[in-house]
Amino acid sequence: MKSTMLQPLRNGALALRPCAADEGGEPPCSEVLRDGRITGKRVPGRVLEAALDCSDGRTLLFTTDAELYDESLGIHLLDRSLEVLDSASIGIADANEHFHLLMVHGQSLSFRFGGEGDWSLELLESAAARLPFLGDPPGVHRPFGFMRHFKLAEAPRPVPAP
Repeated sequence: MKSTMLQPLRNGALALRPCAADEGGEPPCSEVLRDGRITGKRVPGRVLEAALDCSDGRTLLFTTDAELYDESLGIHLLDRSLEVLDSASIGIADANEHFHLLMVHGQSLSFRFGGEGDWSLELLESAAARLPFLGDPPGVHRPFGFMRHFKLAEAPRPVPAP
């Protein structure tokens, strides 16, 4: 089986347009635009931090809410028709560190977002079973479900040499 490769999405291919504020207290969301056109698809978050193209036609989006000192990073895997296959969010209270994509290699990547550690994401070739509320690092939240398409892990940041 050929492994899925991640690569940066071409500029302008996907963009987000924040949805109108909802009086019901819903979390911030955005409409997904493809090549400048409205798709009718929505994802949580207001700011598109990064978009990666998967060689199998899926797309991986990283979004934030643009909230000072209470930032949340959304990670959304979309299929070819921009339907959400899997989502996770990392919530860091009282953090003002921004998202930084550190490295993309094959079907995995590493990034920095709040906290004391660096994060890694491994894209799975196909959906794998998961137990809700178990198996993800502290601070990671997923919608209720029994399948996942990517794994997240956090590791302490390397200490710089003196």
